Amino acid sequence: MQGPHEHLVTVAQLYGVSETALVLSMLAGNGIPTTVESWHTATTAWHYSLALDGVRLLVPAGHAQAAREVLGSFEPAPRGRRWKLTLYFLLAFWWATVPPPPRGLFIARETHVDAADDLAAL
Repeated sequence: MQGPHEHLVTVAQLYGVSETALVLSMLAGNGIPTTVESWHTATTAWHYSLALDGVRLLVPAGHAQAAREVLGSFEPAPRGRRWKLTLYFLLAFWWATVPPPPRGLFIARETHVDAADDLAAL
């Protein structure tokens, strides 16, 4: 079983609220415990999401490989070709000088960083 102080690993960066909720549900359904950072900022002040590097999805190090496998199977639904509506909204955001809401899921590469090495570097 996992210890209460097991090292957390970033397995993904998410930039959309809907993608984040879907990924959290997928991982919970597979029994993988998760923690997210910047979730509240992404839901209430989405225009800061890009500046804060989105929502970081963290899992215990022992579950990182399983989480990456589940995320690797994630395929968003194809979007329709409503280019006129998309163009209208982009122009409206541009006119209001507000960036459009960010979207996307980016799976982090596996890294081998030891906390003892980080402390020794200080």
